[in-house]
Amino acid sequence: MAAKIGGNEVLVNIDNLEDGAWTTEAMKESATRWAEVGAKYLMQGTAGLDHVQTQTSHNKYEVAMLPSGSWLENEQKDTTPADFAYQMFVVPDVTGSDKMPYGTLHTQPGENFIVPSKGANPQAGMEYLRAMLSKKAAGDFSELVRTVTVVKGAGEGRQLSPGAKSASDAVSAAGANTVYYRWQTWYAQLKDEAVAATGQLMSGGLTPDKYLERIQKKADEIKNDSAIKKYKR
Repeated sequence: MAAKIGGNEVLVNIDNLEDGAWTTEAMKESATRWAEVGAKYLMQGTAGLDHVQTQTSHNKYEVAMLPSGSWLENEQKDTTPADFAYQMFVVPDVTGSDKMPYGTLHTQPGENFIVPSKGANPQAGMEYLRAMLSKKAAGDFSELVRTVTVVKGAGEGRQLSPGAKSASDAVSAAGANTVYYRWQTWYAQLKDEAVAATGQLMSGGLTPDKYLERIQKKADEIKNDSAIKKYKR
C-alpha cells in the first residue's frame, strides 16, 4: 500500500536501509489505514489464532478478507465448501493522488530453484528447469496446483480455478506496475520485529507512529551493526 501511495522507491529505500525509510509519509498513511482496518474489522480473537485456524474461519464465512499468497486456494482445497470460491483483489486507491495506478500488485516468486554448479551433472539440472518452466509445463502446474507461476502467459487459455484465475488476471492487468521487497529475507531480525509490531498495530497495541518508529529503530540497529552483511538493490 505504501508503494502504491508513494511509488516503488518507498520499498527500495526500505530494502537499502536508508535513513528514515520506514517513517516516510507514504508509510505513515499506509500504517494509519491498516490500523483503522484493525480497529473496525479485525475478527475477535485473531491475535490468538494460527494460520490454519484463520484459514478455517475464512472457509466458514466468518472472515471476509484474508491476506495471503496465491497458494492458499490449493492448500485449502480439501476443506473448502462446495459453494466457496476464492477471489483475490488488488490494493484499492488510497489518497486520490497515489503515484502508482489502480491494479498495482505486490508480487514475487515464492520458491527458489537451484542447480548446484559443482553437482554431478549441472547441465542436466538446467535442462530439467528449462522443461519445468516451459509455458506448457507451467500452465499444467497452474491448473493442477491452483496458483500463478513465474512464466508469463502460462495461464492463458487454461481452465484455472477461481482463485488462480483472478490472480492470473490481476498479474496480466498490472503489467509493469508490480512491486516487491527483499528486507524480510535479507534481515531476519527485521522481519521478526516487523511481524511482532504489525500484530500490535492491527490489534490496537501500537499507534501508527510508534509502530513505524519501532521498526525504524530495528532497521537502524541492523544498518549500524558491522557484523551483519548488507545488501542493496
